[in-house]
Amino acid sequence: MAKQSLILGYGVSGHGAEKLLLARKKSFSIWDDSPEHSSKNPDIKSLNRQNYDEVIVSPGISPSHPIVVKAIEEKIPLYTELDLALKENKKPVIAITGTNGKSTTTAMITHGLRELGHSVMMAGNIGTPLAEYTAKGESADFIVLELSSYQLHYLHKHPLSCVVFTNFSADHDAWHGSHVSYFQAKWKVLDFVKESGHAVVGADVLKTAKNLHFSTPPDLNVESLSSGSNADFAAKVLEIATKCTREKARSAILTFKGLAHRIELLGAIKSKPVWNDSKATNFESTLYAIQNVNARPFVLLLGGRLKNNDFSLLQNLDVKLRKDIAHIYTFGESHKKLEEALSNQYPLTSFANLNDLLDDVLPKLRRNPQPLLFSPGGSSFDEFRNFADRGDFFRARIAASLD
Repeated sequence: MAKQSLILGYGVSGHGAEKLLLARKKSFSIWDDSPEHSSKNPDIKSLNRQNYDEVIVSPGISPSHPIVVKAIEEKIPLYTELDLALKENKKPVIAITGTNGKSTTTAMITHGLRELGHSVMMAGNIGTPLAEYTAKGESADFIVLELSSYQLHYLHKHPLSCVVFTNFSADHDAWHGSHVSYFQAKWKVLDFVKESGHAVVGADVLKTAKNLHFSTPPDLNVESLSSGSNADFAAKVLEIATKCTREKARSAILTFKGLAHRIELLGAIKSKPVWNDSKATNFESTLYAIQNVNARPFVLLLGGRLKNNDFSLLQNLDVKLRKDIAHIYTFGESHKKLEEALSNQYPLTSFANLNDLLDDVLPKLRRNPQPLLFSPGGSSFDEFRNFADRGDFFRARIAASLD
């Protein structure tokens, strides 16, 4: 009897894997921990090399998950949906990772390549799963992948034309087991660059690598960027990938409009702008938003599930930026911790959840208009499915208050 694949996790990535396996007429089973699917899961005792030749692990599945542990015990290889697709690919692949800004950089590179006349498939941690494109037989001049540390943890080596490592800070340390392991998961992408390829790496990332005793692969073409801006990373990749001039690369990204949930301008309340930055799931992202919005002083909404209890980025803002924050409203699982950490430095009001916060703050902004920045700094999983779900909720709630 032919051996099966086991898809572990039936989210976006799992659905993509399913479509490619169906297209290849490969037998498979699905394991998902959601209540609506758990009764359909195969017997874990059947997970052995006689029945299965691979487990396709969805991003975010913990290394301690019983299926992952059992697969390793049974010496069944672990793959990702990206592995299934990439082993069939012959087109140039550009991969982007980093703690913050990788989605915007990925989208900006994709936009720039299209502006320069190239077809692109954008996938990975953004857009359509690459396996779904592959199942449909679609192709393009370039594949541009956003790679999270969760994906990189399980991803096997594939030849990449160019990789980008934008920046690094504490974020998913707990999931990976340590700060070093989190960095290692991202740093391994440099080992995937093919012989004629390039790596574009933030200068601070290279400093972190040196401090953690990681070295760049020998003979790798590494370009170090000190500015750290998404536009600079994107422009450099366009120069490398298309061999165009710097001016042409810059021009290609000028028309990029930005991403949903990343400092997304939703409109205005009484002529004062409202930004949805739900994708800010750590304080580094929130700090970036604080520094880059163009109307001040503003009201800041912080909350969600914190990834650590280090509030120093917000506590140690320089005086000018601190004055730009007119009032902080906190919400969700972290609302009390944020109140305790920040109420001595900022006017602050705390709410148990985002809905109650908006019930209070929106009428106030109609009476006393101020710019509003929704940049939580914590993950969404205390109240929502993901950052997009949270951002959509925020957008829907404020819609009636917009001019």
